[in-house]
Amino acid sequence: MSEQSGLKAWFPEETEAELRGIAQAYRDESLLLGDSFESAVRRGVALIEQFTEAAPVVGGSVRRRVLRRSPFSLF
Repeated sequence: MSEQSGLKAWFPEETEAELRGIAQAYRDESLLLGDSFESAVRRGVALIEQFTEAAPVVGGSVRRRVLRRSPFSLF
């Protein structure tokens, strides 16, 4: 497993708003879907913070973490 990092993730306000909008769109369909999406984002961010090098490199120094049960990824 990759070495643990001291990385602390953050999102620009536009990204925060986009994530809230996606979660709300899922909630409009099903409360469970919205909660599941938010959990997947939190879990993905926590994994990136803890194991930075575990996500595959997709170009240069950019890594991609695919969110579970979601068509979204974190870069």
